[in-house]
Amino acid sequence: MHQWLVRGIVMSIIVIAVRFALGEFVSNFPEESPTYRTLALLIVVLVALIWGGVDGLWDARKNPDPDDYEDLTMRWLKAGLFAGVVSCLVCFILGTYWLKGMGQSSFFIDMTAGTSFITLLIYVPAFIGVSVGRYLIRRDLRKKELAAQDAAERAGDTGALSTSGTTVPVTAGIDGSSATGGASSAAASGSATATALAYRPTETIATTAAAGGAAAGGAAAGRSAKRGLRGARRGKKSATETAAVAATTAAAGSSEASGSVAVPAGAHLPLADPNQVPEGFPIKGNADSGLYHTPESPWYSQTVAEMWFATEEAAQAAGYSHPER
Repeated sequence: MHQWLVRGIVMSIIVIAVRFALGEFVSNFPEESPTYRTLALLIVVLVALIWGGVDGLWDARKNPDPDDYEDLTMRWLKAGLFAGVVSCLVCFILGTYWLKGMGQSSFFIDMTAGTSFITLLIYVPAFIGVSVGRYLIRRDLRKKELAAQDAAERAGDTGALSTSGTTVPVTAGIDGSSATGGASSAAASGSATATALAYRPTETIATTAAAGGAAAGGAAAGRSAKRGLRGARRGKKSATETAAVAATTAAAGSSEASGSVAVPAGAHLPLADPNQVPEGFPIKGNADSGLYHTPESPWYSQTVAEMWFATEEAAQAAGYSHPER
């Protein structure tokens, strides 16, 4: 059975039951008629709102990519229209032949104005519930992605610093002997290192900087590959686009290690202050998600830019996608 038909049948039964109860209460307690009518409307609205919210939550969990969402708008529009026609028809028949207190109007009014009112009474709350449910799931997923991204970057940065810290060479001391960390105690190694730095500072510092840059470049390339794989598993991008994003960021990491700058056309590497926008490059590109964000995007301020772009076309050419396409 179609999903919209199930919802239409259930909502028809609820509307018929509510109208029957309303007729009984109004007949016995006419002075409380406004209160009972308000309660009857709230019952129908709350059922549609909650059911629509559950549909939105379920759909967003099943399909993390908004492009894969099911068409819940048409589902609930059909359900509301079905419930409006069936409930008004049944209530007219019951009110005409069996239950005189149902308060039915003429057949034409019930099947036009009554059907339209019931349809909107079900569809609008259900649509709001669907939107809220999807928003809550997308917000949670976004928080998890940002947390995972930050954790991966911290782990990569820590590994790069640790690696570069162990590559400081120790050259010959003043007495001509060679000092190595594995053959001497920590104190002796520290002393020899200090002596070497004092005796040949230029060579030692250059070697350390080169080693640190190579380690940082390797870490950046490794993070890029992992992010590309995560993006492919989530199904957010095609294999070609994912590879392009990973290759772009990996190339940037390699260029940092070698001291040169190689970026795609229309792109700019992050500045020393990662939050500072390069002049003429306002669009943020995030390799972890494979998405780019314009200043109008609701996620712009939360996104860590690993590449800046001048135009959306430049971001798309580098393999990035718009978050809502």
